[in-house]
Amino acid sequence: MAVFNEVYLFRIEADPPAYLWSGHGDLPVAGDAIAGAATYIGAGDIIDIPAVAQIINNAADRIEFTLSGVTETAMRLAFEDRETVKGAVVRIGSLVLDADLQPVGGVDWEWEGIANTVSVKRDPAQPGRSPTRTIAMSVARGDTARTRPELDFLTDASQRIISPTDTFCGHVAGISQGSTRSFGAK
Repeated sequence: MAVFNEVYLFRIEADPPAYLWSGHGDLPVAGDAIAGAATYIGAGDIIDIPAVAQIINNAADRIEFTLSGVTETAMRLAFEDRETVKGAVVRIGSLVLDADLQPVGGVDWEWEGIANTVSVKRDPAQPGRSPTRTIAMSVARGDTARTRPELDFLTDASQRIISPTDTFCGHVAGISQGSTRSFGAK
C-alpha cells in the first residue's frame, strides 16, 4: 500500500530568496511554470498555518505563519535577512512525498501574498529541555493598509461629483436586472 505525506513549501522572493519546507533537512524540488528548481531547507515544525482565502468584495487577508523547532541556521538567516523580507512575494504550496520522502508530481501552489514582518523568538531552556526557537511571519493578501477608498458605483450623482457637466451615467437608474435599454441614436 502506498504511503503519502503532504508537506508545505514556503518560497520567499527576498534578496537572497528563501526556500523553506515544513520538515527537516534539505528537499530538492523540480521547477515549474511558477517557480524554478530549488533546494528547500527544513524550517522545522509548523505550529500554525491559518486558513487562507482569496480576496472577495474588496476585503484582504493578513495572516501569520509560525514555525517552531527551526535550526540555528534558519534563525541566523531570519535575523540577518529580516529587512529584505518586507515587501517580498511569498508563495505557499503543497507537495506530496512518497514513503521514501521523494516528491510525487509537482508543487500545487495554493496561495500568494506579500511579506510584512518577521519576528524571531528564543524561549530559554527549561530543565531537561533545549531552548525553543520560533519564527513568525506576517503576510498580506492584497492591500490591507486600509489606505485605498472603497469602490464607487456608476451612478449619475457620483459621476457628477467628479464632473458636474458629464451626463454619461444619466440613465443608470433605469437599468436593473432583467431589463434592456437601448443606447445611441434612435
